Amino acid sequence: MVVEAELDGGLAAHRLRREIADLYGHQATVRVLAGPRYLLRVQTRVAVLARATGLIDPAGCPVRGLRARVVTAGS
Repeated sequence: MVVEAELDGGLAAHRLRREIADLYGHQATVRVLAGPRYLLRVQTRVAVLARATGLIDPAGCPVRGLRARVVTAGS
């Protein structure tokens, strides 16, 4: 499993990399793609990061859409 994010700006890509490291303790790499595009990739301990960020549920299934708690404003 790999978590990737494609971003338009280098500053945003590097900030996201720093935030992932600070908040979750995971190392990410940033690659420059064609044009002004940047690819941020996390390849280690991905399942832990995916659970912590809500990308997968506790059963390991991908989450699609917004969480009910977000849609209903926590009510």
